[in-house]
Amino acid sequence: MKRIILLFLLAAVLLTACKDEGKTEQGVKVSPSAAEPTKQVPDPNDTKTDPGSQKGGVLTGVTAPEIVDPPVVTTVFMNGRKVAEVTDMESATITDAGILYKLCTMTGRYKADAEYHILNTETGEDRKLGTIRDEGYETRYNRVELNGKIYTLIVKGELDREELQSLILLEIDPAGALTEQVICKDGFAYAMLARCNDCLLIGNHGQSGEKADSVYLYDPKDGSVKEVLRYQEGTQPLRQIYSDGKQVYVLLARAEDGKTQLVIETYDLQFNKLSERDITALGEKANTGEIPDEWGGDEFLMHVSRFIVTESGIMYYENFSVTHFLLNLETGEILRDTDAFLAALGGNGELYFDMMKGFEPERDKPNYIYMLDGTKLTRTEYIASDPWYYIMSMSVSNNGTLMMVLEYSDLENINPDLPPMMIIQ
Repeated sequence: MKRIILLFLLAAVLLTACKDEGKTEQGVKVSPSAAEPTKQVPDPNDTKTDPGSQKGGVLTGVTAPEIVDPPVVTTVFMNGRKVAEVTDMESATITDAGILYKLCTMTGRYKADAEYHILNTETGEDRKLGTIRDEGYETRYNRVELNGKIYTLIVKGELDREELQSLILLEIDPAGALTEQVICKDGFAYAMLARCNDCLLIGNHGQSGEKADSVYLYDPKDGSVKEVLRYQEGTQPLRQIYSDGKQVYVLLARAEDGKTQLVIETYDLQFNKLSERDITALGEKANTGEIPDEWGGDEFLMHVSRFIVTESGIMYYENFSVTHFLLNLETGEILRDTDAFLAALGGNGELYFDMMKGFEPERDKPNYIYMLDGTKLTRTEYIASDPWYYIMSMSVSNNGTLMMVLEYSDLENINPDLPPMMIIQ
């Protein structure tokens, strides 16, 4: 599969969208730079570049061929200039220091040795920061940049084992260091991480004893960890946490009398409860589908990857299943609701994209980017260098650099002349 990663200054993208006067049905078109190059890359179906053909091995009638995924070579461009090539890049997001990504070597069914790297998008320098042995899962969807460091949550070992796993906060220093901080001994893989001014909020579903849900406050200045909220009785209602720097928002899924209530609790920065709001009806209005009964049958009991509440009263909800929606909490208006509607990682909920082209591949289907300004949602059409590319993911750094990951949807006719990755500033 061909992949492209494009970087822009977010301000330039927002400025382009503003020219559309905020209309959600009429978007302007944003094209790649005219200097955007194309380059021949190895064809994974070509035996001359197949990794097995370079090992000198001979297959016999009694020897089964080893099934090996062909390597994906990602070519990095900056302002039309090639700066690097990376093989088998995983979990890439943009940060102020460059592209944070991993190289993973499987060591078990679900675990891998994960090398963390930073790629400088100006010079092409690739720095290995360190290796996490037997990493089982990383909450890439909740990576946080704070004071020059990058934070994420991990658990180690096989995810299907019965033994308890520690929830670990991983501090990534782009200068070249990984530091692990154990948050609790009974960690849950799909944990939650959010910035709260100069501290971090961490949410966990306890896996031992009463299996209580907890919200922890972590202070990077002294490494202290404090439990600030706790939900007991084994109901595990905690779904996500968010802070706008003035208040803390906790999303809960309460199961009562066979029905799930979706609730937002609001706290001040000292974690005194200010209000509680049931948004079940709004969530049901925006629900984009039902999950199968064998999965539990209740969409709102699913774990949540993104939860944002803006100062203008706009809420974004994105779970691991099919419900993704953006709504106005004051008016109840649904601004956008589709399974393919996704928030950019990082940022403050101002940027979204539509991945529908990846779900329903069509050559001439547009790629859409959405900008949220206050309560106004503006749609912009993005035109890639090849009409079969669709937006797979987006991330935004603190300094306002936007990174788009594009993947190729016409798998039967992949164009080998397109570089898997391009950088445009």
